[in-house]
Amino acid sequence: MNEQEKKVLWLIKFVPSTMVVIFFMLVTFVVINGQIQQKQRSIEDIRKNFIFEKKRRAKNEVMALVNHINYTRKTAEQNLKKNLKNRVEEAYEISMNIYMQNKNKDKKTIKKLIKDALRPIRFNQGRGYYFIYSMNLKNVLLPIAPEFEGRDFSNYQDIRGDFVVKNAAKLCKKNGNTFYTWYWRKPNSKSVNYKKIGYDIYFKPFDWFIGTGEYVENFEKNLQKELLEEIQKIRYNLI
Repeated sequence: MNEQEKKVLWLIKFVPSTMVVIFFMLVTFVVINGQIQQKQRSIEDIRKNFIFEKKRRAKNEVMALVNHINYTRKTAEQNLKKNLKNRVEEAYEISMNIYMQNKNKDKKTIKKLIKDALRPIRFNQGRGYYFIYSMNLKNVLLPIAPEFEGRDFSNYQDIRGDFVVKNAAKLCKKNGNTFYTWYWRKPNSKSVNYKKIGYDIYFKPFDWFIGTGEYVENFEKNLQKELLEEIQKIRYNLI
């Protein structure tokens, strides 16, 4: 067998095996590459779905918050009145309970017990407190300015000329309870007058009315703070 025949025989013998190996490698490459591309598409689909879901959640949460903000603005004064009414009803219950539990004692002692019970109570972030006036318009309890207790408030007027205590007493005596509005300066503002809403309940045993009040602006600012905290929560949830 000459050299040329040997080469031909070698090619016949080894080339098919080589071709098989090359073909196998090509098929393996195509399969692996296809799997890689499929996984990349799956990852991209997951990423797109994740982004879509985040955007959908963000939109829903923002719309819900916008609706909540609009509703809160519309009902701010209504919510304030509800808050004041609940607080004064609590004070009335405390006072009536003290009165009923101590009916055998003299009136002066009972009055002091009621005043001592209500004086330290604070609410609405420390701004709220209870006051008491007699129906002859003398102050009985004023925790933020005790030096005015016992003073006649029959001529007390707000910036608009309304006789605040006198009018509140009339309405309270007539209806048993009343809301009323007046305008007054805040402790830290001597020139600007702010809208204030109050609520009173008539306390028949001593011919008093017990009440509290709140500046509308303060209540709205507190609501704004709560809304901002809700916005921050949404922001962190979306990060």
